[in-house]
Amino acid sequence: MKIIFFGTPDSCLYILKSINEKFQISAIVSKNVSENTEKRNFQQSEINKFALDNNIKFYQPEKIDESFINSIKQYNPDLFLVCAYGKILSKSFIKIPKYGTLNIHPSLLPKYRGPSPIHNTIFNLDNESGYSIIKMEEKIDAGDILFRSDPIILNHKEKYFDLLELLFKESSLKINKIIDMYFQNNIILEKQLDAEASFTKLIKKEDGLIIWKEPSDMIEAKFRAFYDWPQIFSYHNDKRFKILNLEKTNIIANKPGSISKVNNYIYVDSGTYKIKLLSIKFDGKKEVDPLAYFGNFEFSKTILSP
Repeated sequence: MKIIFFGTPDSCLYILKSINEKFQISAIVSKNVSENTEKRNFQQSEINKFALDNNIKFYQPEKIDESFINSIKQYNPDLFLVCAYGKILSKSFIKIPKYGTLNIHPSLLPKYRGPSPIHNTIFNLDNESGYSIIKMEEKIDAGDILFRSDPIILNHKEKYFDLLELLFKESSLKINKIIDMYFQNNIILEKQLDAEASFTKLIKKEDGLIIWKEPSDMIEAKFRAFYDWPQIFSYHNDKRFKILNLEKTNIIANKPGSISKVNNYIYVDSGTYKIKLLSIKFDGKKEVDPLAYFGNFEFSKTILSP
């Protein structure tokens, strides 16, 4: 059976290694680096390295155009397997393989369809997560379910890539069996209930803005969800700075956005409790201890916005 694998983040490597032990991977396709330079920092991905090490053709098309489609058709694939590829695939494209296209989606569908299920799982403070393996159709993440994992309990400490890696690592243990059963027509497909579906949006840079009147739990959850990208940020004197590390506290807050100093640490009031800032970085500057910056201001007049 000839499989073409579509996946971009390094965490997909668990799945890629697993299917490579049992099936023929004809080609690997990842999202074009030029569209993701801030997150990749121009480093060669582990997916690309795997392709080179295993003599597998590697593609990073800017567009799913006619030229790329013709290149893929030449492999006469039996199956496409998609894992966090990062591009929308057309109805006609996913029907190219003999057995269609399967997708490993990091949520318990129909919950969290769309491009940001991990982000939503974290900043909604969900107590559990999981993954689903579906047969792709035209509507995003609405295809029939081949397998849905048992719920995986969360400890509310997971950052974005921690959870993504966990779910893909767990799915790599099941994927070969599911593909086998699918090829043998020995699996019952479950229709999704659209009425129970929830949808996620594409994350943008501006989504990282912290609203200090929100509860500290929500701010800390957004920090974990956006830890790698786009990262959370705030403003002081119209200067934007990213918060690279923080801690929740049980110290009651007074005025959201106000700054205070306790035992040589800088705290910011949220809508509930104070948040300890541990590391910040202003645009165009190096990472700095918050005390080194805010220690020069009169705290009674220092307010972050919004």
